[in-house]
Amino acid sequence: MENYRNILTLKTGDRIVLRPLSSNDREGLIAMFSTATKEETLFLKHNVHNEELVSSWVDDLNYDRVFPLLATSFTGEILGNATLHFREGVLRHTAELRIFISGDYRGKGLGSVMIKELLKLARRKGAQIVADQMQVVKAFRKLGFVRLCDVDGYFLRSDGVYQDVVLMLNYLKEIKDFEF
Repeated sequence: MENYRNILTLKTGDRIVLRPLSSNDREGLIAMFSTATKEETLFLKHNVHNEELVSSWVDDLNYDRVFPLLATSFTGEILGNATLHFREGVLRHTAELRIFISGDYRGKGLGSVMIKELLKLARRKGAQIVADQMQVVKAFRKLGFVRLCDVDGYFLRSDGVYQDVVLMLNYLKEIKDFEF
């Protein structure tokens, strides 16, 4: 997967490059996450303003554990980051998907494009979405995800507020095709 490259045109006409995160992306990734507002960071799993943490993602690249997909401009500016976190053991057939899109590129279809590309790169994905982010839930539904359940108070924001989570799943292979 580390050799993956795709050039796409968004519905707005913007041309972007999709490619994996590489060891040369440290400063660009830090710069992209530095644009995240305090409100946006409440819904992220990690403190993306912590430059040491973001640097560790570059230093510890292991595509078998986490596959980080970047969207960049042709000048190299990082516009979005979507990651697949692969699981092990009895959950080895699933992955968690996380995504962050730079503010200027939200609402242009970039997030949907990145999710579709990650779905092409893996068999089956799961997603956890804060329940009151209905626009995000609807976007995942349009991409073929189904709502499995809601979990009350599962997500603890960085400001100490608990929020409900919607668990969603996308089967890329019909269940009837699995061998038992």
